[in-house]
Amino acid sequence: MKEEIKNATILEKTVRRENGKILKPSWICSTLTEFRICGSATVCSICSLSGLVYTPSVRKSAVQDDMFVQDDKFGFTLAEVLITLGIIGVVAAMTMPTLIAKIQNNILKNQFKRTYSVITNAFARVELDLGYKPECYYDMNGNNGSLSECNVLLNQLEKELKVAKVCENNALKNGCLPKSSYLGYENVMKNNNPDMSDDDLNKLPQMIGCGFKKNSMENFYRSVVLNDGTIIVYHNNWPKLFAVDINGQKKPNKWGYDLYVFDVVSDVKSPLILQGVNAGGCMPVEKGGMATYDFIRYVYK
Repeated sequence: MKEEIKNATILEKTVRRENGKILKPSWICSTLTEFRICGSATVCSICSLSGLVYTPSVRKSAVQDDMFVQDDKFGFTLAEVLITLGIIGVVAAMTMPTLIAKIQNNILKNQFKRTYSVITNAFARVELDLGYKPECYYDMNGNNGSLSECNVLLNQLEKELKVAKVCENNALKNGCLPKSSYLGYENVMKNNNPDMSDDDLNKLPQMIGCGFKKNSMENFYRSVVLNDGTIIVYHNNWPKLFAVDINGQKKPNKWGYDLYVFDVVSDVKSPLILQGVNAGGCMPVEKGGMATYDFIRYVYK
């Protein structure tokens, strides 16, 4: 037994690994036909108790050594990585525009609901604070109704809305409108109906009456900016018909997207009622947009 222990040769100290984890140092004892792994040089001598004869000069092949001294390494080739990234890029390119549009639409829906609520409540507080209903509204059939107290309504309404900036005129120059400004009713109608002649365009009742024409908005109509950035443009400076940009200076600044028209109606018995304007009425609607009346139904469906 002692002879066998002496003849046992410790060939190599190595570090064993299992599943990528480093184990404690071990010793390899090698024979002509077998090898064993022992926890230490002393314990290695115990291997001889199995009856194996250890020789000093024989060592196992490099393949066997590699079983203990090399890690099991796994990975991807550069081609596989590039192909995967390419697939991810294609999927992202297909889905991101839709996802972004959906997010933006939800943001605008929430802004519309908030702004609509703020203005509706402001009209209610006007009557509450004044103690009566100012005579400035359309009748239920859309006719002019009463106009005798529009200045009273305007002054009280702007107190309730917490106005931060007022542009009596020159709204674009004075910074109440976005720098890119808005398309006028005539611009939208021309874009939506490219075959329409100028004569036919100018005959439209909206061009004569309630249409928000570009030059009028930029230079003549009263515009205000609220504390939250909302922009209001009064048609002919009357608070019974006005356009509202629900997110102010931020884009898209397009009719039917973030820019909507409201009017105020009432009768002898009713309070002031804020309602959305229909398509084909006093509101221009750019391609892909929705008239105020339709958007209210969409938001609160």
